Amino acid sequence: MVKEMIENEFMKMVPDEFDMNYANNQLEKMKHKRLEGSGKTIPLVMFLFQEIQRFQNIIKIVKGWFNNCVLAIDGQIIMSPELADCIKVINNLQVPRPFMYDPSGAEISWLNPSLGGWLGSMVDRHYQLQLWLTCKDGYTSRPPSFWLTGFFNPTGFLTAVRQEICRANVKNNWALD
Repeated sequence: MVKEMIENEFMKMVPDEFDMNYANNQLEKMKHKRLEGSGKTIPLVMFLFQEIQRFQNIIKIVKGWFNNCVLAIDGQIIMSPELADCIKVINNLQVPRPFMYDPSGAEISWLNPSLGGWLGSMVDRHYQLQLWLTCKDGYTSRPPSFWLTGFFNPTGFLTAVRQEICRANVKNNWALD
């Protein structure tokens, strides 16, 4: 039953990984109408790059665990205690610990009590990053709004916004503090 859920439902919900060559090309084109330079010299562009990197890591973790669960159920790889726990948690429609925490116990993603809600949030987060990444003309086509809690580092987003505003107003002696 768990194998069928993973193959027929959950794996289909996991978004594709970002094409990092395309992402880097798009990031380099992004500009700010009041700042010199382009690409990762712009604070919000650097923030977007960091968010995409972290998201890539989560996608790889989720796909890897799902694939290993299916292989272990089929008997193609050894059923480790970690895989058995993951299968048990998925059977209860809860989020496996490796999706939310690294081996040291540090939080690496968002918390959600249900696996369906967690995967739905993953799809929404991917959509937000993809929408921002595919903006055609840099600053003027940034998304009109942002889902702040949909970022890994919402404080970093706010700091990048403050940096851009202060840099754009450097002639008026604006400072981050």
